[in-house]
Amino acid sequence: MLAALPQGAHVLACWEEGTTLLAVQRGLDLRGDVSIHLSCDSPGRIRAVMRSAARSGTLVFTTIQPRRLGSPREWVVVKSWRRGGLWRHEGR
Repeated sequence: MLAALPQGAHVLACWEEGTTLLAVQRGLDLRGDVSIHLSCDSPGRIRAVMRSAARSGTLVFTTIQPRRLGSPREWVVVKSWRRGGLWRHEGR
């Protein structure tokens, strides 16, 4: 999943997925340009990531179900699998 993300992407994740992504990223020295945020569904953390991404002109993705993020219609599915998925923010 990390390899397929665009340059400088931000990824919102809860603890289980996020710590796994961080371990893979750091352990394999893979995609250091991608920022993985252990935000879960914390509105303050999510807003901070969205502001940062907007300032840098980068995309935001999530492994968190969009319905938990308060604005599910702003997210489009990139890939789904049996126990989860990846969504891209398409803010309106």
